[in-house]
Amino acid sequence: RAIFAYAVENDWIGRTPCRGVKLPAVTSTRRHTLTPTDVAAIAAATSARYRAMVWIGAVLGLRWSEVAGLRVGNVDVLRRLLTVAETVTRDSKGRPIHSKTTKSQASRRVLAIPEALADLFSKHMARNGLNAANQDRFLFEAPNGGPLRYSNWRARVWLPAITTAGHAGAGFHDLRRTNATVLVAE
Repeated sequence: RAIFAYAVENDWIGRTPCRGVKLPAVTSTRRHTLTPTDVAAIAAATSARYRAMVWIGAVLGLRWSEVAGLRVGNVDVLRRLLTVAETVTRDSKGRPIHSKTTKSQASRRVLAIPEALADLFSKHMARNGLNAANQDRFLFEAPNGGPLRYSNWRARVWLPAITTAGHAGAGFHDLRRTNATVLVAE
């Protein structure tokens, strides 16, 4: 519609073919409002290998692609800083694509990590044998190494965790919304 309006304005066409076209109303999807207690229940139900992902999503408000794209070198536990610089997305066949960029330039950022989250990072890295020598390894890897595949992670990790926690239907992005809600409430 905008393209046709632009064409009319520039006298490229006489009238827009979009006149009088009424689109159906967009129905909003149900969003889940998660409390800190709900997040704790989901995290507790998530396997230890990926539990920190839940807390990162809720505490720092990162998107799944940003969490999956974190590398060991992006986390400075001593200075309590986390750099969001890369993402893991998927191609048309659902295969993971590692991107050296973020969704937008504003998405590239450095965040302060609360002490409790820094401790969680330390434990996660120790449990998975990640240290300064592994700067380029993903913080959260697929079982056979490399970047996570969203569809596999969702089916094997997320869906069982939210079902066990009693929050079936909640999505990872609901953690980001929870973060925003808590920040506004504070």
